[in-house]
Amino acid sequence: MSDDKKKKDPWHKDNIDKTIKSRQNDQRNLLNVIQAMDSQLQHEVTNILKAKAGEGIPDWSLLDRESSKYDKKVADSVRAKIDEVYSIDSKLHPLAGVIKKAGLDNNYFNKKLIEGIYFKHTDALKKNVGAKDYMAVMKSVHKNNLDKVEEQSLEHLLSDVDSEKHGDGVVDYIHGKHKFDKSKVNSDLMKYNPQGLLRSHMGGDLNKDTIHRQYRAGKKKK
Repeated sequence: MSDDKKKKDPWHKDNIDKTIKSRQNDQRNLLNVIQAMDSQLQHEVTNILKAKAGEGIPDWSLLDRESSKYDKKVADSVRAKIDEVYSIDSKLHPLAGVIKKAGLDNNYFNKKLIEGIYFKHTDALKKNVGAKDYMAVMKSVHKNNLDKVEEQSLEHLLSDVDSEKHGDGVVDYIHGKHKFDKSKVNSDLMKYNPQGLLRSHMGGDLNKDTIHRQYRAGKKKK
């Protein structure tokens, strides 16, 4: 590989630290944006219920379908607010600029396409309006979605790591970080799994002893 290509390859061994730091920062920014939008929804729903109750205190029974206080108009306004908060037009939306630049129409198909990346939980949020203790439901749905997005974004973070192209460099990088004994490991097995090595390293689950055990000399690929 030429020096120029090395500089451009994010997973060349000399670039791995920089790539991980940059992409983890992007991941954190994405998760922060989603959390901000989730928090905005909680705030907006609380204000809707405060305004309806007229007492400065949100009355969550207005959204409880089994309560005598249930108010369908309030429930419908909450569903509309969910669409508004997570709209592609929202300034907080992580893909707002991308959508505008790509010239995609703000229609049902594109809306669902974008929701499928970061906001699959909007349907669950709307369907559960009417459940008892909707605030608790919102928080649970938000957490589950955030966990899934974090998992997916981690997969995307490493998706362009190629065993044939980057295997040797990743092993060298991991050796530099964890100082394992090369005589105790099957280096071919390690080169075959660069994504797994980097994922474990990033998660803090990798050390010299773990490497010796998982990639011990004589162990074969499955």
